Amino acid sequence: MKKIPLILLLICIGYALFSPSCANTTTPPSGGRKDTLPPILVRTTPTYNSVNFSGKRIDIKFNEYIKLTDITNQIYLSPPQAKRLKAEVRGKSVVVTFPAPLDTNATYTVYFGNSIVDNNEGNPYGPYTFSFSTGSVIDSLLFSGYVVDAKTLLPLDNISVMLHTQESDTTIYKTLPRAMAKTDLWGYFAVLNLKELPYGVFAVEDVNRNNRYDDNNEMVAFLEEPFIPKAVMVADSFALERIDPKDTLKMLARPVERTLYLFKEAPKRQVLREKARPHPRHFYFTFSAPLAQINSIEIDGVDSLSLICEHSFRKDTIRYWITDSHIPDTLKGVVNYMKTDSLNALSPGEEKFTLLLPKENQDTSKVLKINVTSQPEFVEQKGILFSFHAYPVELKIDSVFLSYKGARDEVIKVPFSFLKDSLDGCKYSLMPEKWVPAASYDLNIPRNVFKDVYGRGNDSLVHKVTLPEADQKGSITLKFEGGIGMYIVELLDKTREKVLRTVHIPSDGKGVFPYLADGEYVIRITEDSNGNGVWDTGSLDQRIPPERVRFFRLSNGVDLIEIKNMLELEQNIEIEELFNYDARPIVPTKTKR
Repeated sequence: MKKIPLILLLICIGYALFSPSCANTTTPPSGGRKDTLPPILVRTTPTYNSVNFSGKRIDIKFNEYIKLTDITNQIYLSPPQAKRLKAEVRGKSVVVTFPAPLDTNATYTVYFGNSIVDNNEGNPYGPYTFSFSTGSVIDSLLFSGYVVDAKTLLPLDNISVMLHTQESDTTIYKTLPRAMAKTDLWGYFAVLNLKELPYGVFAVEDVNRNNRYDDNNEMVAFLEEPFIPKAVMVADSFALERIDPKDTLKMLARPVERTLYLFKEAPKRQVLREKARPHPRHFYFTFSAPLAQINSIEIDGVDSLSLICEHSFRKDTIRYWITDSHIPDTLKGVVNYMKTDSLNALSPGEEKFTLLLPKENQDTSKVLKINVTSQPEFVEQKGILFSFHAYPVELKIDSVFLSYKGARDEVIKVPFSFLKDSLDGCKYSLMPEKWVPAASYDLNIPRNVFKDVYGRGNDSLVHKVTLPEADQKGSITLKFEGGIGMYIVELLDKTREKVLRTVHIPSDGKGVFPYLADGEYVIRITEDSNGNGVWDTGSLDQRIPPERVRFFRLSNGVDLIEIKNMLELEQNIEIEELFNYDARPIVPTKTKR
């Protein structure tokens, strides 16, 4: 036998110790292609769309080991049961068990969403649904659409769309739906396996996942009329197809029958929620619901005639200023207001209060402070804004001087109006009869022309503002036609999140957004049904939908308006045409609540 050279022996030992193929055999080799394939469905027990089902569980087997993710949100049963179904992984199978006996002669759908993924790479098998019937037929109609925020029109995900067959005033509060589905990131839903029956349709935020509507903290939407499904579930329908969420074209091609507009109802129970005294002569009450009504207020040592009363727009906050020359350090009193009683009716109720003299927020200045602000691009619409630190009780407007220099440097005095804010007596706006483009304005406020509830006068003040050159900026002019009432028109940035300017336009009126910098803008139009100047939410009990909102779109269907090179854009808008269709879906960047 020949001897193996020592050097060759050492090489063989080293190769055996360090070769990847001879090392730890439980570790998979590194490198190679990443697994991007989803699991493959092998079989289900019972079979898909089986009838006369009487079992207590469903087995769904795949070709590889899988796991479940986000079970709470992704996996649910339609129609739901009082308790949630149980889903778990056993080897390569998903096993679903029902917490209670199923109804007879009913079609059930188990929604898995994208919860089923392979064990190693997390590739999803989905969205996936499994249907079966406890009767002799499978119900085969569907209802599809979008759920969007009623005010912003942004899509909302994980919203429960609930269908009821026996609708009453308390159905959505106390009864489980006869069918349901949840929205995806696009706000899209498809409720499957329906009968050709009239359904009451609702969408609910369902924070506590009880498949009912809790009006204290959840958003809601509804269709004003019952809906009868007609669309048949077709195997190759986009409503049933597993589509990549990044495939925008296919996402937008999915069938849409209705858009539901989700809103938060105004609180219904009226109670006094907060009492505060931020300044020695200023205090307020905050209530749980709007339209608070105070019947009387009595304060020890304070003449009730010396109280100046204001309220917030929704009347859920009532503010008071005290003009009495002498007030106690501690305010003790009784407020009588309309309060919700045990029968959910409004009745007079009294509540005592004690308000201590504030220390941290006490204004020790001997001078009335005023903030005077203006923005050149907005000053023609909003004017020069005044914000007083305390309620002004004396206004010598004749002593205030607004002027600009003419072509020959002559000083031209400008007549103006001094307008008090309808809700806040500490805010005013100064609006001249006419603005001159590119002119530089000087506002001179002499000393002690204003006095507040503390008897303090103001220091002298000079404020300057120069209007932009009209021909150096772009503008958008909107002409409304065929409308009824008033409309709120907002200019937003391209993200649709920041309101840049707001104008209020009557039907058959005109609105202008001047002095626009180059960029992309979006125009949101709100139907101001009651003419109060703000968007109003809806009421489920009274079947009042929220005020309608739409985005203006150009003729090519795009809602982004590009202003470039001092472009002056003028558009005619047919209001009825704009509002007579459901809002088109907005491609989601992120979902918001």
